[in-house]
Amino acid sequence: MSRILVLCFLLFGSISFSAQTAEDIIEMNLKARGGKEKILSLKNMKMECISNRQGMEFPLTLTFSHKQGFRMDMQIMGMDCFMLINNKAAYSYFPMRGQASPEAMPDEMHKTMLSRLDLHGDFIDYDAKGIQFTVLPEEKIDERVCYVLLSKSKEGKEKTIYLDKETKLVVKELSKTEVEGEEKEVAATYSDYKTIDGYVLPMAMTSPMQGELKVSKYTINAELKPELFELKN
Repeated sequence: MSRILVLCFLLFGSISFSAQTAEDIIEMNLKARGGKEKILSLKNMKMECISNRQGMEFPLTLTFSHKQGFRMDMQIMGMDCFMLINNKAAYSYFPMRGQASPEAMPDEMHKTMLSRLDLHGDFIDYDAKGIQFTVLPEEKIDERVCYVLLSKSKEGKEKTIYLDKETKLVVKELSKTEVEGEEKEVAATYSDYKTIDGYVLPMAMTSPMQGELKVSKYTINAELKPELFELKN
């Protein structure tokens, strides 16, 4: 074998060997978040937050029960508002929008929001969930080099996930959603991770729905009443 061929073999062989697969990146993320078994033990979670949306701050509480329900409670301009999702339907109540009583969300919107009920996230048992991941070229987010994964659900929904190469934690997600009849790309960001009861969780995040969130307290695996996720008569 010529010297040139040997050098090419060593060069490209080392590149191939050092390349991270989607499975590698996901495994590193699960470990950084506390480990797969720890994540699987997460059943319920309550987040007490302050939301800053369009310069207005208000208290907001997010409550999750794995595979059972999600509830968002807030007070805006002295009015109590909420949104809740369970396996059967989703409802919202925002008086400042002219709602006199809670209203059911359209079935299609309910379907897109069901993923909120999965507390463990897309990286846990993704094969069984029908989620496929593709590794994209690395990118920089705020000077941090990031692994980039493209996820595709069994329904065909795509999401681009950016993971800090140093911490292995998710710092940004890009997805497409329908806003006022138009499909738009929306971003969610995550930062200031802390370890809470063995779980590594973000204390600051942004989302199109909640705006900028600062988490003041996490309550993990406390007992929750099922009726919390049901619409009261």
